[in-house]
Amino acid sequence: MFDFPAWADAYIRPLFGGDAEMRFPEGGEESGVAFFSWPLPIDGREKRRGSMVIALEGYVLHELRSGEEDRRAEIGMNMSRFLMPILMRYDPDKHPGGAPRIEITSEVTDRR
Repeated sequence: MFDFPAWADAYIRPLFGGDAEMRFPEGGEESGVAFFSWPLPIDGREKRRGSMVIALEGYVLHELRSGEEDRRAEIGMNMSRFLMPILMRYDPDKHPGGAPRIEITSEVTDRR
């Protein structure tokens, strides 16, 4: 059986650095859903946090939401660099559930 929590901890959390947090919603460990949060620098300040949801399915989804429409492109550029390492680690022989589905969001949480 595929061990999603171990896979996410080994391959995904390191992409966000040592202060990344990982948690699972109810049933997430079995269904392949995890939430990651990390400092998200915007305009040189770590004012927001991002969260990523990964589900092992047969397709990839990239969705970006932001409270500030003019920040969508900037946030998207910052976050897209995480997509390729994740997909490059996908091995269909080791992960028969399919390629990771990736959803990237940006919360409007002020860390002041």
